[in-house]
Amino acid sequence: MSSILWEIRLEISNYCNLKCPFCVRQRDVGTYKLNSKHLGLREIKTWLPKSFLLFQTKKIIYISGAVAEPTLNPECIEIVKYLSQICQINLDSNGSTNNENWWYKLGETKINCIFSPDSLVKNNNLYRINSNTEKVISNIKAFVNGGGNAIWKYIPFEHNENELEEQKNIAEKIGAKFSIIQPNGFHPTNTIKPSKHFPNSKSVNDNITNNQTPQHYCKILGTGSSNLLEISPDGILYPCCFSALSIFNVYANFYSHGDPKPNTTITPFTEERLKTFIKYMVPIIENQGGIKTISLYHNNIRDILNTDIYKFALQKSWETGNEFCLNQCSSRKYEFLDA
Repeated sequence: MSSILWEIRLEISNYCNLKCPFCVRQRDVGTYKLNSKHLGLREIKTWLPKSFLLFQTKKIIYISGAVAEPTLNPECIEIVKYLSQICQINLDSNGSTNNENWWYKLGETKINCIFSPDSLVKNNNLYRINSNTEKVISNIKAFVNGGGNAIWKYIPFEHNENELEEQKNIAEKIGAKFSIIQPNGFHPTNTIKPSKHFPNSKSVNDNITNNQTPQHYCKILGTGSSNLLEISPDGILYPCCFSALSIFNVYANFYSHGDPKPNTTITPFTEERLKTFIKYMVPIIENQGGIKTISLYHNNIRDILNTDIYKFALQKSWETGNEFCLNQCSSRKYEFLDA
């Protein structure tokens, strides 16, 4: 059994009501059916039993809104109530779903919820397309009034960069904490530009001092505090977001119609990331029994954490020189710690 204490990032749905232009949902997802799956409370209790939450986690669960909107799940509040008995819950939401009564009830669970408004100007939601900022603000108020801890996440773009003070004042007035998050990784051809008036956040730190030999480690599964597991609504336990995208691409047929055979065909158009994953990681997954060995529909979470992909390929990624991790993590960079 793994002795690591884990943080959990959980996607409880693959539904979303928005069409954010940079979201992975707007890219080619092949035959995968979006807006087709909600996780139920019964599945959550089976996959994350109280014994695991108590003894093998850091008591932190992120209910993610990275590629879906969790509050569209009809059992969202029930799932939150179950998990929050043991863990701190941080939920990401675009805030434009449901009604004020629903958000008041979610607030009664006392969780943290990160809201992401776009622009205060009518018809200016160029990033959060289909969002209604007035409704978002009303929902934040209801959530706070119910006892929830709200964080207003301001992402500055060219189209809303002049709203900083106004958004901050509204957030403080309704009892939400205000946070500025600078978007990163935007391609020059994107029509929506991040603001240039805010410094870029730094995702990779170089802390080499006194000419010491650096000790490098995986930021996700390393010896530090960021041991993070990702659970998709399809029940796959991902080691990190970089492996998640590659697993999804190589095993696309498993997601769409249950065929576990990987697609390892390499063409001149195959991304280098995917080539590296096929070369180094797919053999490990296949040798341990295939994609089903990291599926919570087929195995319990403790057994999955004892498979080779976790115990060897990722926890030991730096020591063994695993090329996928070395080349892919944090945009082909890795973090250094003082030796």
